[in-house]
Amino acid sequence: MIKSLPSLLKELYGSESTKPEPYVSLSLIIGIESNGVHSLDVSGVYGFEKLGFPMISASNVQECFDYTQIASVAAEVLRMPVIHYFDADNLNFGTFYRANISEPSKCISERYQTYYKQAIKNKDGSDITLSEKMDLIMRASYRTSTVDYEGSPIAETVFVSIGDYDIFKYLDNTPTGCLSLHVFRPFPLDAILKKLPRTVKRLVILDQVCDLEGVSASFYNDFKGLVNDYALAENFDSIPYIVELESSYSIPIILSHPPYFWKFFSHISTVKSASEIRLDKILNFPDKETIEY
Repeated sequence: MIKSLPSLLKELYGSESTKPEPYVSLSLIIGIESNGVHSLDVSGVYGFEKLGFPMISASNVQECFDYTQIASVAAEVLRMPVIHYFDADNLNFGTFYRANISEPSKCISERYQTYYKQAIKNKDGSDITLSEKMDLIMRASYRTSTVDYEGSPIAETVFVSIGDYDIFKYLDNTPTGCLSLHVFRPFPLDAILKKLPRTVKRLVILDQVCDLEGVSASFYNDFKGLVNDYALAENFDSIPYIVELESSYSIPIILSHPPYFWKFFSHISTVKSASEIRLDKILNFPDKETIEY
């Protein structure tokens, strides 16, 4: 059903366009499953990325609630559908963080309008891009941003994920970092370039599906394009390698165990070329499809 929705939304709303009055705002919430359920994996979500609508992704239980509200506000103020999806494997008791309840949506919407008017004023009346609007919406919600980076300011290896695979807690005292994208579309290029350290030598893409010729190649290609366009400028000390990580097992669950993480890290830190890597092969796991329960 998920994979049939992009064509329906395109028919109803068009592509990269807003609708005049009357208009019904739409925020679509999708829970994906990274633990081997192919009908619910992230490839279904990637089908939305060419429509030009905003796409956001939560990291944990609290953000799932917060981002549901953010998606509703964004759909209303932007006058276009907003896709909010999350990895169900992250929504477990181990990733719940106590936080104050979010404020009313009206407050976020009003704060966004204030930021928006100021942004227009700063551009002498010219409109701002959809990417800039999403940045203002995330700022207006206070508890989040389009992109987060945690780790060393001189990191050589940076793990990249949509949402957050909760591995940064194991990166202390290592020349590494973790870049989490909370807004997948429009691709937050400027925010990423501001967050990435100049010293990065390899970008490790943590993705559910490794299919560089198919629909799931979009996340990989985003960073490949970023490196091709900006690596020779003043953003990086050297051209970073792009490493795509695939696993038939749940990446967040496996990498949350230090023995597995450090075995994985000792392997990945020696990679000196663009490559595709299977996490289960590094850890000597059997093919998940061959296991009988």
